[in-house]
Amino acid sequence: MIAAAELDQRLDRLQRVSQRWRVLVPAGLFAIILGFVVLTIYLDQARRRAETAVVQAAEEHRKLQANANATATTLEAVKAAMSAGDLPTALRLLNVEARLQEKIAQAPPPPVVEVAAAPVSAPVAIPRPQAAAVLRGKAPARLSRPVPSFAQAGLYRVFIQFAGVIQRRQVIAVNNSLRDAGWNVQGSSGERLAAAAGLNEVRYGRAEDKPAADALAAALDATGLSARPVRVRPLSIVRPGVLEAWISR
Repeated sequence: MIAAAELDQRLDRLQRVSQRWRVLVPAGLFAIILGFVVLTIYLDQARRRAETAVVQAAEEHRKLQANANATATTLEAVKAAMSAGDLPTALRLLNVEARLQEKIAQAPPPPVVEVAAAPVSAPVAIPRPQAAAVLRGKAPARLSRPVPSFAQAGLYRVFIQFAGVIQRRQVIAVNNSLRDAGWNVQGSSGERLAAAAGLNEVRYGRAEDKPAADALAAALDATGLSARPVRVRPLSIVRPGVLEAWISR
């Protein structure tokens, strides 16, 4: 038989152990719950940082792509002007591009977002500029309605520069319709230039070229390529027999 003193000792020991467990179990459960909450908050913040980084990378990609396309089309226009012997236009385009690149170089760099969680998906690839490529899809060869004719249209070389939301397939249709009306349109798809943004005008050099400029402006109005009326503007650097259309939307 167990002595009464020894039985009392065992009961006392059992009571102390029971008291310890009553303290440790709630503390352990609290620590587990707290750790789960902290981990959830940390993962949520990491996910938000990752999403922000992806959005910023996509925006930088869009800006770089737009700048690369604008530079490529400007160089194409310079090449075309040099081939046509139009040195003033080539120099003007180069000056516009130089000022644009200077502004881009002086712009502050985008903020860097550090992602401390699991790595984000593969970085966004920046494709090579394809400024001369025609937009995918079936482009209409001609406009649905003819443009006004001009008796001396064939005597003028017409260069079209465009910007904004105008699509190249629309410019191709306008080019073909102008050519059908007798205009000596240079190229087949126009030139997308950042310098054309906000402009809707036909430029001419000599005073005797104004009737042709008026006729071309009326023809462009008839195409609906611009959202605003196309006006004419005399500019001394435009060579005789040349009309420059600067259209945007």
